[in-house]
Amino acid sequence: MEFWNPGRLPDGWTTETLKHMHESVPTNPAIAKQFIWVKYIEEGGTGTNKIIEKCSDWGLPEPKFKCTGTSIVVTLWKTKLTEEYLAALDLNECQRKVINYLKKNKRITSKEYMDLFSIAERTARRDLKLLVDEDILIQIGESEKSTYYELTV
Repeated sequence: MEFWNPGRLPDGWTTETLKHMHESVPTNPAIAKQFIWVKYIEEGGTGTNKIIEKCSDWGLPEPKFKCTGTSIVVTLWKTKLTEEYLAALDLNECQRKVINYLKKNKRITSKEYMDLFSIAERTARRDLKLLVDEDILIQIGESEKSTYYELTV
């Protein structure tokens, strides 16, 4: 999800400034004062830090802040399973494909995994265990017949 807000950062600021404690530098202090007065603004200079904190609390990737020159853009992801995150893991092709499969189908058994990718049982169990260990999948059930896997997010 992206939020676009017309405007620009104060002189000397970068998008990195928004990720750390910073003061509030409103473009129009007179209008900002009125918003504070009617409690539309609670505390100036804390919004971006609160967004970062909430994303962390919910297990989501840090938001991306971008300045286009005429607007500030904040991008939020609903899952930690971004392309960048998955690329940093050393996943094989079947493991990458099962993540996309599970985004649509919600659950998979080891037998379905074996059939879907035409692989041996031992390979399927090893692949699924690695995804569980990486906190990408959660194993539900203990017996071989009733066990299935879902995305953790």
